[in-house]
Amino acid sequence: MKKKRFIELSTKYLANEASIEEKKILEDLLFDSKYKELFNWLSARWNQEQKSNVSFDFKEGVDELYSKIKKHDPSFNWNNRRKKKNSHYLSPLKVAASIAFFVIVSTVSLYVAGFFEKSEQVIVMNEKVTKAGQKSVLTLFDGTKIFLNANSKLKYPTHFGETSREVYLDGEAYFEVAHKDKKPFIVHSSDISVLVLGTKFNVQAFPDEKDIKVSLVDGKVKVSGESISINNKIIYLKPQQQFVYSKISKQSVVQKFETIKEIGWKDNTYIFDNEPLADVFRKLKRAFAVDFKLADKKRNIKLTADFKNDPFWTVVKTIKRVTKLDYNLKLKEREIIGVEFY
Repeated sequence: MKKKRFIELSTKYLANEASIEEKKILEDLLFDSKYKELFNWLSARWNQEQKSNVSFDFKEGVDELYSKIKKHDPSFNWNNRRKKKNSHYLSPLKVAASIAFFVIVSTVSLYVAGFFEKSEQVIVMNEKVTKAGQKSVLTLFDGTKIFLNANSKLKYPTHFGETSREVYLDGEAYFEVAHKDKKPFIVHSSDISVLVLGTKFNVQAFPDEKDIKVSLVDGKVKVSGESISINNKIIYLKPQQQFVYSKISKQSVVQKFETIKEIGWKDNTYIFDNEPLADVFRKLKRAFAVDFKLADKKRNIKLTADFKNDPFWTVVKTIKRVTKLDYNLKLKEREIIGVEFY
């Protein structure tokens, strides 16, 4: 019964239909090496077959599989087998369904027949990408929740290994990591790696920003990477501490931070305290998918303003009022794609 349940859970997970509770049950089963081995093979086959555009005769495949299993296990009996029909070309939707069922039945039958061979673990990576004006929330296999900011990319495995949980980030994300005593969670981003067991923190590592930041809200994290340590020591952060690494000077500091200012983006809140317009405009461009520009880039203008879930026009008019600048809009097919202040 347990084997049957495992196949059911694996199939639902690979088809993106598993609930959070089912994902946790499956993770517990994967601590058993034989189930983990089976899942690795099934996952690899699933992804391979899903990408295939070759037509597939389901009836012939099942009959061939049945004959092979009988050679290894003469007592094997396939109930309710349908009579073989003439081969025919299936529609793409039916091909996908047939392949999925064939993979499941093949795996179960091979397992029961006893000739499921050991194979190298195959790590299948998923990728989530957000564009300007977009944000995304993901819940990973282990229960970890991730808020992905605009213009960001997160790569993460279909399932984690036995000793660690590792993801790769370009851009910015806020993590609420599920606690696992013997399985640390590691975020690789730009020049740094952040290691935790279970905590809440934000990582900002946009290619167009001069600084990389790690802001810890709760728990404890270790920050590591080439040429980023302070006094050649490993850096551990405590709650309300922020690690800042300058890409220009190659120097790093640990300082306090305001949570809402650094992490408010996930709730559409942006706090600017005497911040250069160039820095403000980069953040607003990501938030609204509109190109904010200053006509005279040499002007040293700074902005102090709070935007809490405010619409685009409120933001533009506030900047105009505070800076005493005017603006022009750039349109494309009646859609605003840019705003230039002068």
